Amino acid sequence: MSYPLSYPYGSGAQPVGREAHRDLEPLHAIRVEDTPAWLLHTVEGRMLRCVVLEGRNGVVLYGTGDGYQQGQAIARCITDQIAKPVRAIVYGENRVDHCSGTSAVLSQLRATGVPVLAAPRWHDTDSARSQALASVIAVRRALQYGPLLREALEGRSPLRRALGGAYPGAPVEPTTTVHTAQEKRYAGLRMRFVATSDRGDSVGVYLPDHRLALVPNEVYSSPSNLIGVEGPHSRISNEWQAMISSVGDLDVAHLVGTRFTPPLHGADRVRAALELYRDGIQYVHDQSIRHMQAGADPDALLELVDIPDHMDFSAFGRPLYGNFVRATTHHYTTYLGWFSGRAAELTPLPRTVRAGRLAQLIGGDRLVEEARAALQNGEAQWSAELAQLALDASPRSPGARRALESALRTLGHAAPNPLLRNYYYSAAMEVSGDIDLEAVRDLIERPEWMTAHAILETLRFRILPEVAAELDVTIGVDLSDTGEHYALRLHNLVLRVLPDLPDTIDARITLAKQHLGELVYGEEDLETLVVWGAVQIDGEVAHVRRFWGAIGPRPALAYQRPVGRLPGTALP
Repeated sequence: MSYPLSYPYGSGAQPVGREAHRDLEPLHAIRVEDTPAWLLHTVEGRMLRCVVLEGRNGVVLYGTGDGYQQGQAIARCITDQIAKPVRAIVYGENRVDHCSGTSAVLSQLRATGVPVLAAPRWHDTDSARSQALASVIAVRRALQYGPLLREALEGRSPLRRALGGAYPGAPVEPTTTVHTAQEKRYAGLRMRFVATSDRGDSVGVYLPDHRLALVPNEVYSSPSNLIGVEGPHSRISNEWQAMISSVGDLDVAHLVGTRFTPPLHGADRVRAALELYRDGIQYVHDQSIRHMQAGADPDALLELVDIPDHMDFSAFGRPLYGNFVRATTHHYTTYLGWFSGRAAELTPLPRTVRAGRLAQLIGGDRLVEEARAALQNGEAQWSAELAQLALDASPRSPGARRALESALRTLGHAAPNPLLRNYYYSAAMEVSGDIDLEAVRDLIERPEWMTAHAILETLRFRILPEVAAELDVTIGVDLSDTGEHYALRLHNLVLRVLPDLPDTIDARITLAKQHLGELVYGEEDLETLVVWGAVQIDGEVAHVRRFWGAIGPRPALAYQRPVGRLPGTALP
């Protein structure tokens, strides 16, 4: 039996995002050979992030998909095609697109008391880093939808619904922690758990009676997927290799994954594929260190380290997501930080200043002309770099914008990696003005999908130093509809969100969570909400006004246009 790969398109096609063309239903459950595992596919062949393990008296779900609608579709598929109750759910990793359908599955199947299993450090993925820039990471992911992103913003594509559900709220919390080598039995299946992350935040499932292993994101169908564009964590490769070896040391005849990974069958093939995968990771890591020992900087590593022709990556060689060799830059920053070692780069000029001075030397018009000529000569990358330099020097130059847009579209058309191809297309649309990244962010990051604490935390990153310099104020926040209490402490230019009200506060505001979101996200101002009676202030009103005056607007978001100092910050 053959299993369709995600994004089964040729180099000239434009792959789509989840739910882009059709609704999810009907889902098709496809059995993995003679194992208990079922893969769930859409009508167009995409695999959901959910594997169903069928036992004698029920099923175990490894992942529950992306959002409530996918969870509903998964539940209906189980009812229609397998007709057994859910006995347990395993979270392979903490990602909303892998485990946010749980509540829908449980509700649709009217299941109660179902244990939800996860790795010991499952919550660690939901780190302050991820939360602080969650919307930026989500926008970068959205840019991988290409032309469909514009249709979503115009409300003409079902992709709009998928993007709008990118942060559907916290998944159902795990109830049971599982550890490496621990065994449990659910639905009549003997399950052994194996760590699939060096951080201890993800877990795989091994069925020894069936020689079947399930793995999450840590093993992809292509090494090129190791480093995506949205903002992955930096990591040390040798720890990752140990994880892959731990899976490879098992007696595995069937390897199944939840992300881009078609099943692999046969112990020899599985072992060889994992060995190749492990060795490819180590090769890039070790060669990066080799050249770093000679003083190579990140740019040089991209040129010096490449996968040699004799390494046969046919089993995992299809580019789908990221750039394998880009791992070199991660290794550099992990080991050596930001500095390249070149003294001239210790205190570099701002990019826009440097671009302006280069444009004066070369001539801004000539830069654009050379960019156009390079594109005509088949040098799209050089054309893009010249056009970007011209645009950095003159952000309002229509010629530079058109040159950059053309170069990016050409790069996208030639890219074999479908998601990178779409990123090029999206970038070209940002340059042309066909899409606005702030509108994309607003579609993705909605306060109604966030907790009150998460909404308040976003204020930390909007403090205006020149306004807040003399402030020392504590404002209490009472949520009238949820009963939550917080305090916002602004001192030494730093805002802290306290989980409860201290004994002494300068003022207190009371409002519903909806109005809190409207206030924080700039949909309504404080004075209007007070007049409406939506916000009640107890204590000195001036303190609240001074505090709120130190909160800047949500920053403008752009990648293809020059980004200088944030609005409201003072020049040194």
